[in-house]
Amino acid sequence: MLAKLRQIIITHKTKRIETSYMEDMVRKKSVFIENGGYEALADCIEDLCAEGLLTPVKASGTNGRRPLLYNRYHIREEKKETDRHRLIAYHPRICTDYYSNHPLGHDEDIEYLDMLDAFLKDAGMYDTLNLPFSVNERSYQIFRDEKFLTSARGQEFCRRIGLQWGDLGCYPTFEPFFYVIYETVSPLNCLVVENKDSFFTLKKIFNRGGNWQKSALDLSDRQARVIDGVKLDMLIYGEGKKILHSLKFMEEIPDCRDTGITLYYFGDLDYEGISIYSGLAEAYPEYKIIPFVFLYRGLLKISPRPMVKKQRLNDLHLENFLKYFSAEETEVILSVLSQSMYIPQEALAYPFYLEECDRGA
Repeated sequence: MLAKLRQIIITHKTKRIETSYMEDMVRKKSVFIENGGYEALADCIEDLCAEGLLTPVKASGTNGRRPLLYNRYHIREEKKETDRHRLIAYHPRICTDYYSNHPLGHDEDIEYLDMLDAFLKDAGMYDTLNLPFSVNERSYQIFRDEKFLTSARGQEFCRRIGLQWGDLGCYPTFEPFFYVIYETVSPLNCLVVENKDSFFTLKKIFNRGGNWQKSALDLSDRQARVIDGVKLDMLIYGEGKKILHSLKFMEEIPDCRDTGITLYYFGDLDYEGISIYSGLAEAYPEYKIIPFVFLYRGLLKISPRPMVKKQRLNDLHLENFLKYFSAEETEVILSVLSQSMYIPQEALAYPFYLEECDRGA
């Protein structure tokens, strides 16, 4: 209530303000009774008097209520003027337009504004803007809180002052993922697998022709990585939902830059596995991301198991996944899911992959 009341007063157009007006305005802007009602309002007005923003007009008399308040208060213009002077005094790289229009926002952000202002006015600190800091490193350097800039609060603060991370000489970091690149070609075919065991099994299958680091371009090794006619050049361990965030790390891999990439996804046949696929396709439109239908067809030949815990799936996510399957396959998948069943990725093991890769060879 105090913050709302302060904003009402600072934006008031005349030098005096009626107590009844303040109460009416607070009632419109907040859940008045639940926030303490009239007693809370009286406490806020007393706090603002102590702060120096308000002084009572004693000649207006009191309102006869408990606690007593004067009927009218004088707004001290010098206090409002002090806020304007503070905005002008900030470093020129800090845009203060937002705070001119939203005085309450200045009160909310004053601690961060002061820290950033001190940083920008320190010549030695300012020079470090030319050095590449990670966003957490820069956040700690300026705000003594390594998580501030990446937090919702920190991102809103940067929006208000018109600065981006690049303006602060910092860059985002991405959670890395485990991967093996077998051949650098364009376009690049990548297989993303949800679970660890499937990743290691496929790695063994793809490496069975010998030392792939020395003979990755040999025809025999190429053929060892063909499944259903698709030659796979890269294997990625998705680590469950982690891949939804860590796939950005692809930008840090030199062999994956400036090349067309197709990502074949394969995970558990359950709500979570499907949502991971759909989430990837939605979050990374710069890549062609499709389910590896052939491997899912392999799962459909295996009896499903009951889910340990109930899962939910966005209808759009399910639709995005099922459009790659035939009507008959879609019917089987929906039957499995509707019965709260699932088929784990691990149901396909070494013999299956060995047979399919040998068939590809």
